[in-house]
Order: sequence, then C-alpha cells, then structure tokens
Amino acid sequence: MACIGWHRCHELLREADAAVDRAKSLLQLRREYDDHKIHTDKLRKLFNDRKTRLLLIDWRSLRGIPFELFLRDVFEVLEFATEPTKASGDQGVDLIATRSSQRIAFQAKGYEASVGTAAVQEAFAGMAFYKCHRCVVITNSKFTSGAQELAAATGCILIDGTMIPDLIAGKII
Repeated sequence: MACIGWHRCHELLREADAAVDRAKSLLQLRREYDDHKIHTDKLRKLFNDRKTRLLLIDWRSLRGIPFELFLRDVFEVLEFATEPTKASGDQGVDLIATRSSQRIAFQAKGYEASVGTAAVQEAFAGMAFYKCHRCVVITNSKFTSGAQELAAATGCILIDGTMIPDLIAGKII
C-alpha cells in the first residue's frame, strides 16, 4: 500500500471538510427555499382568495351602484343566490339574497354621512313587499341613534362600516 504522505492526507481531509461544509450550506439553503416557497404559496393562495380581494377593495369610498355591486359580490362569495331589484321603484330594497330557503332583503347605503331612519323604514317595507324573512341595511358609514332605535323595534339588522370585514369573513348573517 502506497503512502500518500502526511501533507497530502491533510490536504485531502481539508478538501473533504470543505465539501461537507458546502453540502451543509446547500442543505440549509434548500430548507430556506422550501420554507419561503411554502410561505409564498400561502400568500399567493390568500391573494387569489375572493374574500381577501373583497377586503382589499376600497369599499369605504364606494357610493350608489358600485357599493351595491360590491355587496352582491360579498353575498355571492358567502354562497347566497343574489338578485338585484330594479334601479327605480325598488320598494326600498337593492338586493335580495337567498340561501337555504331564507330570503333576505338588503338596503345598501354607500354614504359618507350617517344613515337615518328612512333606510330602516324602506328596508322593512321592502322585506314585506318582496316576501323576505329578514331585512338588513348595510352602510360603509354609520347609523344615527334614531335608525338604531327603529331597527331594534322592527327587527331590522344594521351593518355599519366597522362590521363589513366581519361580513366578508362570513361572521355576520
């Protein structure tokens, strides 16, 4: 058996140690890559999720028909069948949503100012007109105390701007 010498043996050992260190570095990089890929996939899935996209919309500034269309999208994501009412003469209801044989009459108020009692009166009357089980007034603003009192007396549900994220998440209705 030939002797390769102490220096050559030491050199080969250093090369082997360096190869092991490179392999450890590559393994660590692979672990980091896998972790980042998992995180990126989760973010991509979250971004593509319809609920997340709805949360990203600037719904606070929507007025009129754009706010109604936004709410229609919200209820469709929540697996309601939706039907808009006609633009004029809608009897106080902008949208009817149905799920599990429950019909709900919605009055949408994309406002900057507070929503008053008239919206509750319209939604309540529209609920009877369209033969719905419940009525809801939704605003991206807030409600007056009079609207809150009337809603409590009529059973009308009020959803203000602070509650819209929970609505999108399916925690309300």
